[in-house]
Amino acid sequence: MRTAELARSKQASKSMNMSYRNKAAFLTSSLWGLWVAFLTGTWLILADSTSPARAGETVTIEISNYSFAPADVTIAPGTTVVWVNHDEMVHTIISTDHLFGSKGMDTDDRYSFTFDKEGDYGYVCSLHPYMTGMIKVRRR
Repeated sequence: MRTAELARSKQASKSMNMSYRNKAAFLTSSLWGLWVAFLTGTWLILADSTSPARAGETVTIEISNYSFAPADVTIAPGTTVVWVNHDEMVHTIISTDHLFGSKGMDTDDRYSFTFDKEGDYGYVCSLHPYMTGMIKVRRR
């Protein structure tokens, strides 16, 4: 009888160990999957935020709380930038080299400009000169 009990005990121990091994493998593969998803998502966000917009695309810059968001943008030649004023205050868009400029933009007004040549284009709100931004036009 003792031999049968010992055999059952060994079998139970093996199945328990298999159960723990399966749980550990499942947990390890799940954590690995989450880590890969996190890294992939992070890479996509970083790649998107640093990649210049393609020619012919439109990039929107929001004006809110007396600031431009995003303040610095990198785009390809041929890209149109659209500024949208969400403030209750009137704002303007004036390039520092006077290449482009808007009239006073009231709430929800828009102004757009298409950048055809490479270069750095600083801009400012002429009514609130501490509001500044930069458009960088680069070929891919």
